[in-house]
Amino acid sequence: MEIFVFYLDDENVFKKVTNKIKDEESFREEEKIYNQWRKNKEEGSDISTYKFAPSWYEFEDISLKDLSSGDIVEVIYYRNKDKNKAVKVLVESRKDEPIFNEDQNKSFRARVNVGVVKDNSIIFDRPDNFDFIEDDKIEATITESTEIIQKSIKSEEQFRQEETEYQEKKENLKNLGKDISSLEAPSWFLEEKVSLFNLKEGDFVDVLISVIDNDVFVKKIEKIIK
Repeated sequence: MEIFVFYLDDENVFKKVTNKIKDEESFREEEKIYNQWRKNKEEGSDISTYKFAPSWYEFEDISLKDLSSGDIVEVIYYRNKDKNKAVKVLVESRKDEPIFNEDQNKSFRARVNVGVVKDNSIIFDRPDNFDFIEDDKIEATITESTEIIQKSIKSEEQFRQEETEYQEKKENLKNLGKDISSLEAPSWFLEEKVSLFNLKEGDFVDVLISVIDNDVFVKKIEKIIK
């Protein structure tokens, strides 16, 4: 597994994705700025750092102390001599705090590197936020209810079509005086349910596991392919 080290300083910008949806005017302005930057970049007339692609979800300002082991982040950085200098850090999702069900079972989320794939389990190195497990290696059981999702990036044409449909639905709900907070904004990812055979050693995946009487079970696996 290759490990990247990013160096930080007081000028770094830290953002976190929230569940709040932007109004259309804000999104369009952000999209306009991003598209102009991308055009300038392609023409070689802009040497500024990389920008985050526009998102329908609002970002929230955070600081370095808000980051935790297990957070899934996107890092904008540049190479300075032999060091990777981070400029912006976007927290896409946070590690889950323990979720206690009625039977006091716990659920945890983390991004892991798959070590071994068996017929009905996967083995991976213990993430930092799995401190409730003593072993350095975790073998998590796959059950019939385990969801294994493979995510791939949509074409721009498909995303724009979904974006148009989303706007139409939102306007219709507004005109009817209905709540739009539960309306899900379009995503750049296609999701496909797959089997354990689609996983292989070395894959980076997001896992949601539950612990029942010290046994570890996989509730959900998400794998992104490019």
